[in-house]
Amino acid sequence: MRCKAWSVQSEYVQRCREAKRMVRFEPVFALDMALGLMGISIEIDPRMHIVMSDRDQYRTLPAPIVCHTWNQLHRDDAVIKVFDMVCTSPAATFAHMARRYDLESLTMLADVMACRDPVLQRSTRLQLGRFVREGRRLTNRRLCMRALRLSLPGTDSPYESKLRLAILRRGLPMPVINYSLMVDGRVRVLDMAYPEFRIGMEYHGMHHTAQYVDDCERLNALTAGEWKVFPVWGAMLSSESAMDRYVRNVRSALLAAGGSSVVEEPRDLWRLADGRHHRKKR
Repeated sequence: MRCKAWSVQSEYVQRCREAKRMVRFEPVFALDMALGLMGISIEIDPRMHIVMSDRDQYRTLPAPIVCHTWNQLHRDDAVIKVFDMVCTSPAATFAHMARRYDLESLTMLADVMACRDPVLQRSTRLQLGRFVREGRRLTNRRLCMRALRLSLPGTDSPYESKLRLAILRRGLPMPVINYSLMVDGRVRVLDMAYPEFRIGMEYHGMHHTAQYVDDCERLNALTAGEWKVFPVWGAMLSSESAMDRYVRNVRSALLAAGGSSVVEEPRDLWRLADGRHHRKKR
């Protein structure tokens, strides 16, 4: 993950330096440009987005550069510096991306910003929430708050976020992420788990093929310890039918383990994040 983040950041540093050469002032980069400077990968936009504090400051800019106005640039937490570039802060960028993202994508962005890796972590859920609550005339404030209710700090990857949201939509309870347990004299970590029922879920990306033997040994040890672990591969996450089958299997295991009280009917993420569904305290 770190290598990918540094590669993304390097690419966007070059793009931002190119944009700086096109203008005669210090631009404040925003939206995907800000995310890229933070090392957060999204689909590349050929445009270069910057913000200014007042519409009167609009200038004639080269075609690739798109200027937006934002009257909160004076805030202490509005901008950060990355190398020799200035961009909107993680919290500000999160709030701005609510104009482009749906609830699932915005939740995944919150997870990425508050990820477990201390080197890659860009913010905390507390900081994101404070910025959203205190921002004046903030577009899509309600969407931001719902995304934060669904987010889980400490998530390792966007794929694990996608898996978590997929199982929540299909009626399974909020899992514990990065669950550690002692098995066969060694500490084992599961991406997600329902410890009370000894059920785990593991995301396997392409990099897992290189550590297949180690993964097999770990899963075998967990199975010997009477755990049921359900692996999921990237291709499954992009298929609704595959995820339906996957969740049916996990649901069956939960019910067999006595989890009938924690399994609910499928519901959409918007309703899940409305504040009335209380997350289990972990």
